[in-house]
Amino acid sequence: MSKSVESVAMKKYELVAGDCLRAPDRTLYRIRALRDFGDVRRRDLGGYIENESALAHDGHAWVQDGASVWAERQRRRKRAN
Repeated sequence: MSKSVESVAMKKYELVAGDCLRAPDRTLYRIRALRDFGDVRRRDLGGYIENESALAHDGHAWVQDGASVWAERQRRRKRAN
């Protein structure tokens, strides 16, 4: 199996581009299960995440419908000398 096909086969969810929540500083995408795991079934819709770093593809963790996950952004201010 090629690496690209293997990596797709290992993913447990995909981001649904047509179903998102938009805010001025971020976009959250709904997730859809690509395979069965834990209590989640293939094609189940979950909640919303900002990007794939917010939810691992291994294990049984899942963001339930109605929930949202994102990272707070830290802004650094340049110190005046």
